[in-house]
Amino acid sequence: MKILVIGGAGFIGSHVADAYVAAGHEVAILDDFSTGSLDNVNVDFVYRVDICDRAMVRQVMELVHPDVVNHHAALVDVTECQENPDKAHKVNVEGTRIVFDEAEAAGVKKFIFASSGGAIYGECRVSASENTQANPRGVYGRTKYQAESVIQVPAYEITTVILRYGNVYGSRGERGVIPAFERAKKKQEPLVIYDDGEQVRDFISVFDVVRANVLALECGSSIFNIATGVSTSIRDLACSIVGRRGIPHQHFPARAGEIRESRLDVSRAKQVLGFEALPW
Repeated sequence: MKILVIGGAGFIGSHVADAYVAAGHEVAILDDFSTGSLDNVNVDFVYRVDICDRAMVRQVMELVHPDVVNHHAALVDVTECQENPDKAHKVNVEGTRIVFDEAEAAGVKKFIFASSGGAIYGECRVSASENTQANPRGVYGRTKYQAESVIQVPAYEITTVILRYGNVYGSRGERGVIPAFERAKKKQEPLVIYDDGEQVRDFISVFDVVRANVLALECGSSIFNIATGVSTSIRDLACSIVGRRGIPHQHFPARAGEIRESRLDVSRAKQVLGFEALPW
């Protein structure tokens, strides 16, 4: 298959592109390189394009003529989204609309969209399934949920697969609490913990997320929580990385837009995709 990975120079997207190449697919990447890196790219066809530039997105679709579009480009920094909601809406919602419109016009058969299980459901004291009512607390979660609605319009004939990720960690990933803790450990600096550290997340390896993106090539239209089904507190995470008697912690107030409890039900992914992932 011909696959165009949007955001394919970034953390998750680059690993997905690598996996598609390894599986024998013909892969091209579209990325504006605002956060992605050429060091992450291992494909021959790379287009430096802003997803909000409709004319350029259209041109790439016409050149590549993909069977599948895998859309990972987004403004993902929670704090930046809170501070600049207009930019978040432009990139995450309108950018997705442009990519999806042009994919349809180019005759794309399948559209895989990277969404967020960790932000869309809001506070989850019990595990949220894909049927749980969305209740995003911050700008990032709201824009990702709005982007989902863009690609679920009944008039479209593209098979659409939405993957709602837990908190993804792994190589090439520089954002998030795990790399922050690992950098602090390496430098012997105090760990920075926001809130009291009792907030919980479902941490999932990027390589497990990649497997889900490969499996998604074979399924019909659906939404899947892609996570481990096990949540870990930030305090326990810190202890597992540096040890309970390790580096001191510094506590700061909770950041705007962040939730305390993220718990995801992964039953559908297991039943339909045959997907399972080990917890942190």
